[in-house]
Amino acid sequence: MANDPRKYENMSTSGIHDEEDAPKKKKFNIFDRLYGTDGPGVSDDERPVLEDPSLINFFKLTWRKLWKVFSVNLIYIFGNFPLLFLAVYISKWTQIETAAPAYAAYSALYGSALASPSPVTASLLGVYGRTGTVYLDTPLSKVFLFASILVIFTFGFVNVGCTRILRTIVREEPMFFKQDFFEAIKKNWKQALIFGVFDCVICALLVFDIVWFNANTGGMITFFLVISWGTAIIYAMMRMYIYLMMITFDLSIPKLLKNALIFTAVGIKRNLLALLGSIVIFGVCYALLTLTFPLGFTAFLLLPFGMSALMSAYAAYPKIKEVMIDPYYDADGNLKKESKSE
Repeated sequence: MANDPRKYENMSTSGIHDEEDAPKKKKFNIFDRLYGTDGPGVSDDERPVLEDPSLINFFKLTWRKLWKVFSVNLIYIFGNFPLLFLAVYISKWTQIETAAPAYAAYSALYGSALASPSPVTASLLGVYGRTGTVYLDTPLSKVFLFASILVIFTFGFVNVGCTRILRTIVREEPMFFKQDFFEAIKKNWKQALIFGVFDCVICALLVFDIVWFNANTGGMITFFLVISWGTAIIYAMMRMYIYLMMITFDLSIPKLLKNALIFTAVGIKRNLLALLGSIVIFGVCYALLTLTFPLGFTAFLLLPFGMSALMSAYAAYPKIKEVMIDPYYDADGNLKKESKSE
């Protein structure tokens, strides 16, 4: 998992000055008294989480950065605005509601009943003649459906920008929300665009396969359903690392995928825990949505995507730091001498 040092960003966040450089204290002033005195310092609960990336420290970090997580969640939603068109299409607000036979055999049975009426055809029509609600596409609904495909052009950019913010949260560095987001996109826009399209296609195919195989179980279909679920789980864990490595190192997309697959195995415990946490948070938000729509809608606006991404970054970045950064860089982000000689 060799890495190119050119894109690595300085991890040092401290600005330590000698006592000689410290400004002299001014005379007593009410504003200095209120705002100019030194604070109590950093408590043990606020030590950098990368020193001990445990589960307890994750909850402490989440509590401290909760408002930033809410902001990231909103960026995921409105940054990928074409998915809102898909949500409108799925909601069927723009489609025409009508009734149609629920069984495909109805047409043949109806023809038989007209040709030779009998108690048998009448009873069969009673069973298979039931109707169900169907929705017909309108020109407007098709516009919403095709407009949702534009997400392939926003997906990579939003993931890169939000990953930069989440990495900053995990590293507990000073954050400039807007600048960090757009700077990450500017530096990585080519890979973000190319891999974003690839990522969208893979995710869509996996979802389609799981839904289709689940609706048509039996025989080899069940085997393919298991394979689809396994592939989806592995790819979900790979995604935890891909965007983080993309914004941290100069690696080609094939190397990103290769390294991510290795990290999936190396950090399997943390990966599975983050994946389980993501499933739980989405499950809770969905349950709230079914129980009370206003509360569930608010929860979806503020929580699941940002929290899931934070879980992924918290699980993945310490392992990336351990394997790809610490052996080659000092605390200031500079290459170690032995690494340079190699």
